[in-house]
Amino acid sequence: MSDVAFLAREQYRMICASRAVLFQYCATIGESDFVKENSLFSQGSIRNLLVHVPTFTNIG
Repeated sequence: MSDVAFLAREQYRMICASRAVLFQYCATIGESDFVKENSLFSQGSIRNLLVHVPTFTNIG
């Protein structure tokens, strides 16, 4: 496996793991907290963070 493929797989694994933790947390909060706008989140709310799909214009 090339270094690039290895890094891509490792990054994907870490993203999946972090989303799993976030989904576990979401199960413990109410809907109002799930959709509450918060300036600390780059996408505004936990809901928006979970549905955000990166594009070439908003990557790094």
